[in-house]
Order: sequence, then C-alpha cells, then structure tokens
Amino acid sequence: LADCKAAESMQKVSSILKESASVFDLPVDALDVYGSRSTHFNSLMRSLTATYGLPPFPGFQDAEGDITWSKPDNLTVTLTFADYFKEEGLSGNWDLLRRWIEALGAKFNSHFAGGDQRAQKGVSCGIAAARVLTWLRQDYDRHLESIGNAVSDEVLKGANTKLADLGHVTDDFRGTIQTKFLSESAINSLARAYMKEEVNEEGPPLEEDPFSKWPFRCVTIDQLLVEIAKCLTEAARTSHPSRNFYCANSEATGSRGFHWVSCVLDIAVAGGAQPAMEDA
Repeated sequence: LADCKAAESMQKVSSILKESASVFDLPVDALDVYGSRSTHFNSLMRSLTATYGLPPFPGFQDAEGDITWSKPDNLTVTLTFADYFKEEGLSGNWDLLRRWIEALGAKFNSHFAGGDQRAQKGVSCGIAAARVLTWLRQDYDRHLESIGNAVSDEVLKGANTKLADLGHVTDDFRGTIQTKFLSESAINSLARAYMKEEVNEEGPPLEEDPFSKWPFRCVTIDQLLVEIAKCLTEAARTSHPSRNFYCANSEATGSRGFHWVSCVLDIAVAGGAQPAMEDA
C-alpha cells in the first residue's frame, strides 16, 4: 500500500512539474536569476532532492538522490506569496515556484499586482515586503486579504519618515513617495519599528540577532527554497505546526540582489495546536 501511494504521489509530482501552461503564459523552464551559474547556488538547488528528498525544482531534474517526499495527510501547507512589481522574468520565476510548491502537495496563495491591485511605486519593494510581513505576523487572518495596501501612498510616506528617523534615507524622503532600494539591514530596521510601534514587540536585541531573523528572515531565492525544504521535512517528522516569515530576494546567494518579495510558509497539523511563529 505504501509503495502504491508513493507511486501515485510521484505520478502527480511528474505531471505538475511537466505542466507547460501557466497563469503568466510564459514558457520558462529554469530560474532566471543573477548568480545562477555559481557552484553554491547549484549546490543548494540540488540539495532539495539530494539532502531533503523533495522533488527537484524545475530545471534541476538531474539532481542526484531519491525523491522520498510524500506530504503526510495530516499536514496542510500553504505558501502565501506577495509581489507587486510586474516584470516578465520575475513572473516566470514565480510560476516555477508555484509549480514546485504544488508538486509538494502544498497550496500557493499568490498576491500579485494586476487587475484592481496596484503595483509598487519605483523601487519600494523593501517597504512593501516589510509592511506585508509585519501585518501578517501581527494578525495573519485579519490582514491577509488587505495586504495589497502595502503599496499605498500612505504606507510609503510613513515608511520613508521612519527610515529617515533610522538613518537609512536622507531627510528629504520624509513624508514623500520617493523610493530607494533598501538593504537587508534597512528592511529589518523598518520592520522592527513597525512591531515596536504597533504591538509593542521588540524582539531580541540586534547584538543577539546578528543574522536579522526577527521579525522575519531576509533570504535569497535559493536560500528560501532550502528553508521551505527544512520546514516541510521537519514538520513531516514531528507533526509540529509552524508559521515562517521570509523577505526573499529574487536573486541567488552572492549576487547584489534585485527585488524583494514577501513569503509566509504556513504548516498546519490536523487536530494539533495553532501554528507557532518561528524565528529560527
């Protein structure tokens, strides 16, 4: 019976990964990111199968190792993904992510610019990500359907004032809708300011959080995939629910970075406790 279930699971995985049509209508078969030729990037991408036993990410079907992953029936996994910058290359990458997430037996809950949803202004992706993730961390259920407000002028003006107070932008940004691409440290500082002001949470002191894991982790796209693999395999082993927050850059480890997006990996266990927010 176990062998039959595994075979059925593999057939489903194969079908999803071979899917050619996408909501973006873009025939992309491999991630288009800066740094994709590096040894480190390719090692991390292949580790998804070699180390964690997950189906290979599209474009890495030659990864060594056995696919052992089969989502336990008692786990419900959702990746909430928010990006408000419309660009063809990125859209193709996000469709590959969707296909892989669905191949794992998880749901891909996307929030993209388009239709009635406004796009971000300029290079304000870091502000949008900090706002989305802190809203969802504060009250996931209440804020989930309104996170698109993260690209509003009101949010941008308020964030610029906070960033000026924190020394991450010049004073002429105060109360304006000017934009600047933010570093990981600037995003973390802004997020900490939101949490302190709105829910009086300060998290660990910066000297005790050298890798800026609170209130969310900033990662590259390849690091995000490995984080997802770690969380899923741990949850399958322990039946431990969790909610994990990531500000993910669209490019590979070691690159200069290009664009920030928001990701929340929610793992619920049937009949278990509510997901705990993880900062590991």
